[in-house]
Amino acid sequence: MTAALAIGLQYYFGQAMARQNAAKLYTAAAASISKELDNISNVNDNIMALLVDNPVLAQVGNQQTQLRLFTSVLTKNPLYYGIYLGRADGSFFEVINLDNNSYSRESFRAIPSDRWLVLNVRSTPTGNLRTFTYIDKTLQTRLTRSEPTDYDVVERPWYKAAI
Repeated sequence: MTAALAIGLQYYFGQAMARQNAAKLYTAAAASISKELDNISNVNDNIMALLVDNPVLAQVGNQQTQLRLFTSVLTKNPLYYGIYLGRADGSFFEVINLDNNSYSRESFRAIPSDRWLVLNVRSTPTGNLRTFTYIDKTLQTRLTRSEPTDYDVVERPWYKAAI
């Protein structure tokens, strides 16, 4: 009887200690993850502040310089999927990091040598036109294709929030 009671108490207290240790480990892991997410958020805020103040982005028709700027930021921040720029005239310019994940490469039908995808949306007399430009690591164009689109940048929530 005494042995059974001792074994039962040992089991109970062993379980309690295991739960306490697990809770401490989970709390430490959660705090570490939270701190890392805060750091990522701070980096994002700093990058966006630098981009907003960059006069190159205000220049219409300067897409080559904007492309170099965006690819530089994306190379240094591999967590970013892409960076985009919308204008009041409805035009849209986005650079996508095709090395960010395999899904984007597959969904845009990019080949292994494609490093970047540039999406442009512009207004035409017959409606909006979206152009896909596939670019390699040296920023050389491999392929350009276009299709009609109903995408309207000025109606996007992120655009409205930025105005």
